[in-house]
This record gives sequence, C-alpha cells and structure tokens, in this order.
Amino acid sequence: MDDREVLDKAFGAKNGDTVKRLYKGEDLRGNHSNSDMLLMNYLAFWSNHDIDQMLRIFSSSGLYRPDKPQSYYEYTAIKAIKGTPCYTPNQKSSSKSSSGSGNDSGKGGK
Repeated sequence: MDDREVLDKAFGAKNGDTVKRLYKGEDLRGNHSNSDMLLMNYLAFWSNHDIDQMLRIFSSSGLYRPDKPQSYYEYTAIKAIKGTPCYTPNQKSSSKSSSGSGNDSGKGGK
C-alpha cells in the first residue's frame, strides 16, 4: 500500500479515531515520547513493518519534532516493529479492526 492507503486503512479501523488524533499531533499519553511510540505501533501494523514507510508517514504527522535526531525516530520504529504484528489483508474485518496496532493496551513507549 502507498502512504495514503496506509493512513486510510488506519483511520478507518475500529481505533481509527485514536490514530487520527495522534497523527494530527495530539499527545494522548501525557508524554510526547509515549504518544510517538503509540503512533509508531499503529504504523508498524498497517505498513507491514515497512520502516521507510513508517518514518515517512510519521514525519508528516503532527507528532513529528524536527529537533529530534533521526536516530530517535528510527529507534522508535524498530521498537514498534518488534512488538507489533503485521496487518494481514485476508483477515476478517473484525479481526483487523480490533487489532489496530496489536499494542493498544497502554504499553506504547514503555
């Protein structure tokens, strides 16, 4: 999927409102780094662990902070990939919608 398709899928999922709010830059965790991690978890899931795509999409989000080194975002993406399953298009819609990132239990950034 291209970047727009990834975002459309993520925004259209059961937890899409959360993804939209994060993408727009809302700090939902009370800690910017934890919110970064949560958005990366969603991006890892929907991009099928495509780190380049994750970084590209994240850098277009409201959470992106240009003063942070690229290595911070790369590390966050790698950590998200390690703890998040991939989206499988042939899953039933209820499964993929409820999964979202596979990591919506408040563990983002911990």
